[in-house]
Amino acid sequence: RLSTPRGRSAKALSTAEWDAAEGLARVLRGKGNLSALGLFRSGQQWLRVEEVMCLVDEGSLLLLRDGQPLSVHAARVMLLGPQPGTAFEGAAAAKRELSISTFAALHRSGYVCRPPAPLADDDAYRRAGSPTLFAVYERRGFSRRAA
Repeated sequence: RLSTPRGRSAKALSTAEWDAAEGLARVLRGKGNLSALGLFRSGQQWLRVEEVMCLVDEGSLLLLRDGQPLSVHAARVMLLGPQPGTAFEGAAAAKRELSISTFAALHRSGYVCRPPAPLADDDAYRRAGSPTLFAVYERRGFSRRAA
């Protein structure tokens, strides 16, 4: 029925505040299984841009900026919009979009994506123009300590 409200109650959503200086979102309230996402600093969980956009797109994260909730569109513009004054704005935006869409596809397929650990042969990939985006693990049996 079209009259049925869509989306989730704000009480059922995880909430995070965007910190532009860090380039990360600090989790204020975690709902569901966020334990395989982000990183922890000083007892606080932080989410990367790819994780934030994936969760906002799927409707499981309410992103705040200066205490105000952002729509999906506003979050996308803030996180992916052109970064004025940076070289190769178009190329950087395309790389961010590729990284986010790759993360989202893997996350929705049941995988855990972590930033890659520096490898000795990773320099060869960078010189070839294909840096490693993520280290990918199966969600079942994933251990944050092992990653």
